[in-house]
Amino acid sequence: MTMSMEISHLWIGFFPSEEEFENYFQERSDDAYGRGLYRTSDDDDGDDEEAADAELHEEETPHGINEDYADTGDELPINKFSEEQGETFYDDDRVERSFNDSGDLRALLAGHSNETAYAEHVIAFVESQGIGAMNSFILADKDEFESPRSVHGDGYTLWYIGEFSCLT
Repeated sequence: MTMSMEISHLWIGFFPSEEEFENYFQERSDDAYGRGLYRTSDDDDGDDEEAADAELHEEETPHGINEDYADTGDELPINKFSEEQGETFYDDDRVERSFNDSGDLRALLAGHSNETAYAEHVIAFVESQGIGAMNSFILADKDEFESPRSVHGDGYTLWYIGEFSCLT
């Protein structure tokens, strides 16, 4: 899971479940943005494509993309994380993430690139902010996010910790 990065952005977070955490990073298809459109197997009854499109079912999409993007014609964010960080795209190969429900912060950081370079800073941040429940960690190359931030959503929170050198 380790990669070579000089400076990285770090987030610590809490999600209700590992499934919710993974859904947050799930890449969305163009027609699913904002509306959560999914085609069911019942929809393919041999009608032409236009009729089939009219039969799409709207479903609630976990951590769905903001509908405001659908009206602007702008490029859509690849997932909820990119949207909330103000980006449309990031290179997933330059982002590490993990979920660990043990409550052990060191276990959550274990295995990430150069964890010893920033582990004490993360621990100090968590203590200074009084963060009691955390189960997710995100490490991203500095160049992937122009204006990283803390975010709070329906049942989840990501605290942006800052930029850190990953050189030991």
